[in-house]
Amino acid sequence: MDDGEQRLPKLTLEAQEHRLSATFTPGAGVVPPTQEQVQQLLQQQGYGNWHVEQKALQAFINSCRQATHAISADIGEQRDAEFIFNISSDKLSLYLTLLPAEGGEPIGEKVEQALMQQGILHGILRDELDAALAKGQCENVLIAQGDPVQPSREASFVSLLDNIRNRKRHSDADKVVDFRDLGNLLIVQPGDALMRRIPAQPGKNGIDIFGQSILAEAVQDTPFPASIKGAQPADDDPDLLLASSPGQPVQHDNCVVVNPVIEVANVDLDSGNITFEGTVRVLGDVKAGMHLIVTGDVLVEGTVESAEVVAGGDVSVRGGVIGHAEVVAGSLERPDAASRIRCGGSLQALFLENTHVEASKSILVENSVRQCDLTAGHTIQVGKAGSKLGHIIGGRCRATHTIHAGSIGTSAGTATRILVGFDPYLHSALLAKEKTIKAKQAELHQLEQLLTFLAQNPHKDKGGIGSKAEHTREKLLQDLADTQQAQQNLAERLNLASHARVISEKAIYSGADIHIGNTVWHVREDAGAMTLMLADDKIVLE
Repeated sequence: MDDGEQRLPKLTLEAQEHRLSATFTPGAGVVPPTQEQVQQLLQQQGYGNWHVEQKALQAFINSCRQATHAISADIGEQRDAEFIFNISSDKLSLYLTLLPAEGGEPIGEKVEQALMQQGILHGILRDELDAALAKGQCENVLIAQGDPVQPSREASFVSLLDNIRNRKRHSDADKVVDFRDLGNLLIVQPGDALMRRIPAQPGKNGIDIFGQSILAEAVQDTPFPASIKGAQPADDDPDLLLASSPGQPVQHDNCVVVNPVIEVANVDLDSGNITFEGTVRVLGDVKAGMHLIVTGDVLVEGTVESAEVVAGGDVSVRGGVIGHAEVVAGSLERPDAASRIRCGGSLQALFLENTHVEASKSILVENSVRQCDLTAGHTIQVGKAGSKLGHIIGGRCRATHTIHAGSIGTSAGTATRILVGFDPYLHSALLAKEKTIKAKQAELHQLEQLLTFLAQNPHKDKGGIGSKAEHTREKLLQDLADTQQAQQNLAERLNLASHARVISEKAIYSGADIHIGNTVWHVREDAGAMTLMLADDKIVLE
């Protein structure tokens, strides 16, 4: 061998107790081994399928380059096949991860034996398990699946009122529909189907992979209420609720109540003031000075004249609403003789004049609003959208979301206030909460003074006064905390201005004041059609 010829590395492999070690002996002209040479030697000596720790192998090769004497290092080991079971928290699914053998024993029957030992007997997916074992390796393969509980289903109640509405629309299809049409009123007749009850369905028990039963949740089969005003279950079908008397249906969670509807020619001195639990249809007018108070809807074919109408639902006036009292010059308040309407739903009328209105939802007026004080929980619309008709003249209009009219104010500069972006009902609720909090704080202060006195004078604590006072104090503290939380929730809902709009289809005249949230625009010159909104605390055109 020539002096310039490099000698092969002196490298040996040895297995002891399932560990594989490599030894390198340096010498003159001996080249340190490379990773490829080590891998080749592993194959030649029958260790090719052993687990080789690559970091240890690389560290050994690096050490060989600096070695001055023989060095040895463990570079691998003989590993048997392993498996891991992953059982879901509900014990309904078993997943298998199978690590192949690396120079060691194959998995053999170990998986099957472990299934038996752990008591996993139910829902084994034989095809998936056999395929994984045949392949020799897998990761999170589903090999057993229990039977999940089929959940119980509570009784449910399905309203059938839309069927009646659709039938009514179909029968009225050829009629001319007017803006003032009272089509929103739904009247049912005896025998009309109101609601279908779908009985509760008990669930089906499940079985986990250990063969243990999983009990379905018990369910209560809620029936219709024993007594329902104006309705009762059908004789041949106890799950079908039928109207037993004519009237206005009011849907609840588990039934439909039919409120009676009465008709009167007029509300005047002959009829007297009317207070009624249900809906009232007035074929003529509500005369001056009269009161009409109902829990349902009010439908007036004629006009309301300097009267008071209170309804739990909607108020619809085919004619207009008039208040004859004179308005005090420069005042936005309505005098006592003005017409007053308060409703839990919406108001719909041909026109409003000298009228005070509070509607929880919306106020819809076809023609004009003159010198009125209107408050709506959502929208005030005067005139049809896009028609440029509908005029708000004088007075004050307040709405949470939108005020939409053909024109606002007059060319004569009549004072007209438009306010959007706040909920007057929320403000009232906040004031009520503040009053309640102050009262509870005062009561709490008195209790704490009493408890302090009794602590200083224990002989005065007779009949358990101190214990009762402490119990009252704890309850009062909880009530106060609940009220303060409710107050905070209401305050968070007051940020409405960013969504509020004032829309004029034709003009906004000088003399009008536009309020959006806390920002005001005093209109000094007549302006044309525009949509106003709030941006960066300024009123701008949308």
